[in-house]
Amino acid sequence: MRGISMMESLSSYGGYDSFLTKVENPMDKSLSLCREGDRVLIQKILGNGGFKKRLMDLGFRKGKELIVVRYAPLRDPMEVMIGDSYISLRVDEAEQIRVELPNTSADGN
Repeated sequence: MRGISMMESLSSYGGYDSFLTKVENPMDKSLSLCREGDRVLIQKILGNGGFKKRLMDLGFRKGKELIVVRYAPLRDPMEVMIGDSYISLRVDEAEQIRVELPNTSADGN
């Protein structure tokens, strides 16, 4: 009997994606997954130390709205507008910022 490798075992169960550790809010996603023109609200900034402090110094705060202006031709970096400032972020930095789409229903609920 031949041994089964870890990759063969995972592929038989649908790959890494089938091993979910928690259910995420479908409205809560990484900034790096947003499209050009999206208006989103910051929910959380992951990471620590200098990175998080730098973002907070630039105006990134929970509940603050930002707009994804554009991506570079190879999709890295990306440009966002927060307040009156335009800021370029690497996509791996944007992955550390959790955002949600604001409530845009017609009745305001």
